[in-house]
Amino acid sequence: MILPDFQDILQRFTFDNICIITFGFDPEYLIPSLPEIAFVKAFDDSTRISGDRINADVPFLWKVKKFLNIGPERRLKEAVAEVRGLATKIVREKKKELKEKETLESVDILSRFLSSGHSDESFVVDIVISFILAGRDTTSAALTWFFLLISKHSHVENEILKEITRKSMIVSNDEVKNMVYTHASLCESMRMDPPVSVDAKEAAYDDVLPDGTLVKKGWIVAYHVYVMGRSEKIWGSDWAEF
Repeated sequence: MILPDFQDILQRFTFDNICIITFGFDPEYLIPSLPEIAFVKAFDDSTRISGDRINADVPFLWKVKKFLNIGPERRLKEAVAEVRGLATKIVREKKKELKEKETLESVDILSRFLSSGHSDESFVVDIVISFILAGRDTTSAALTWFFLLISKHSHVENEILKEITRKSMIVSNDEVKNMVYTHASLCESMRMDPPVSVDAKEAAYDDVLPDGTLVKKGWIVAYHVYVMGRSEKIWGSDWAEF
């Protein structure tokens, strides 16, 4: 018996959904055969190699490889070209579709952007790729941790199932908004295991944090969301309860 990789399935699910929401385009990454798709492979490679730059033991080495166009930097260049190539194709097809129609039927982000007067193709491509980048892995990671947690807490799972089964087969947006327990469970899951556990920002200008701490231009401010979500000082002595 071959056990499915549930995280892979959730990544496929979120990738299809984020592409539909952003582009109005379904890459069909979650069909039963679970195919390998060139666009997805290129997207994965580009994000992985970009991340490796930050974690490299010798920080400047990637710049040498980029200059020489060798190793992972060569693949990164190819992968970015593939991603931008398909994204550009979709943007152009969407422009053509909107030009041929008198009314806007599509509700995807790309259609909204183009209809609102954003005509710079490169800018629009950057925006939609950013949406995919921001939404895919974070959503799939959040769902993976969520299902892991409810699998270990049957009472939470039962309450969620009760709330879900009280709704119609095709759930409306209003019904989703009223699923208070399910929403609280998702929030609690992200407190315990946030999809982005640590992050950092570089100050573009001199600034002051709410507590009065001075941050100079170029300084990096890091914050650990995972630690914050498990802090007894913030959540009390029962912080470990889900």
